[in-house]
Amino acid sequence: MASVNFEKLKSAGEVKAMLRHCDMDERKQHNHSNQDIDKNLTGKNAQVCDYDTACELYDTRIAELDAKPGANVRKDRVTCFGLCIPVPEDMDETDYREWTVDTLKLINAQYGAENLIGAYLHLDEIHDYKDAETGKDRTSRAHIHAYVVPEVNGKLNGKAFSSKKNMLKLNQAIHEMTQTKYGLDFMDGSKKKSTEEIVTLKHKSKLQKITEKEKIADKLIEKNQSDNAVLSMQFDLLRQKQTEIDKEREDLEEEKQQFREDRKKFDREKAEFQRRKNALNAQKSILDDKLEECMGIYSKLSEKAKCDVKGAYERMLDMKNKESREETASWEDIMPPGI
Repeated sequence: MASVNFEKLKSAGEVKAMLRHCDMDERKQHNHSNQDIDKNLTGKNAQVCDYDTACELYDTRIAELDAKPGANVRKDRVTCFGLCIPVPEDMDETDYREWTVDTLKLINAQYGAENLIGAYLHLDEIHDYKDAETGKDRTSRAHIHAYVVPEVNGKLNGKAFSSKKNMLKLNQAIHEMTQTKYGLDFMDGSKKKSTEEIVTLKHKSKLQKITEKEKIADKLIEKNQSDNAVLSMQFDLLRQKQTEIDKEREDLEEEKQQFREDRKKFDREKAEFQRRKNALNAQKSILDDKLEECMGIYSKLSEKAKCDVKGAYERMLDMKNKESREETASWEDIMPPGI
């Protein structure tokens, strides 16, 4: 049920760590392990003093109590209580700050204003969550953090401070004030113990979320396994295809190597052919020159031969004619006249 949660703080380090965590400026400047803090809303928070002032009030109050005769200086003593007080359900946000002031007045009245070292209204942790017991979706409330030194009759006395009687007294005072002034209930009458820590409730809620996420994760794992089986099959096919491609590549490489060897052989034969062609061309050039020289000689010889043949022919004709005339003359000499 809605009630004040009492948290024991022993060392000064613990106390100041909580004061730092609650301080508005510190929340704006630093990141916190509490992931529910929305720094965009931190400016809406309220507090009675800053971090340094709260630390100074704490140190001063503890020093005052330790200076008294018979002071409780045990090492395991509780030096401060953190009171976490949820804003009543269904309260309008416009009443948050006034209700906070009224609640702090009740704390001062019960425990002494000199023992209240810091108080904060947090509006930046409102978030949706799943109730760990009912499983229903809920929204967290704005809340007050008040830090009180547990002084009882001039001494630190955490046991008396957090006795069931004292806790019930504060809860009833806040409940009556809330009903009278705001017409709302602070305690809703459920059987949940008021001493159960809010951190525990958060852990239960987170555990519920984790369980749901684990179920989703199991489904995703199952789907991934199915997908992996398909991918494995596809991979095997691709690997087989790759093997075939590698074999074709090897065959192609062998063909390329054979082609390169054939090309080298062809280039050698081509070079030899060109060499022979060049040699034949050179020989042909020499023969052409010789032929031209021979033709010149032949031409000259032909002219001379023609002249010699013509002269011989003419001489033969002359001789023939001469013989003919001589023969004719002979016949004329021996033949009688008139024949």
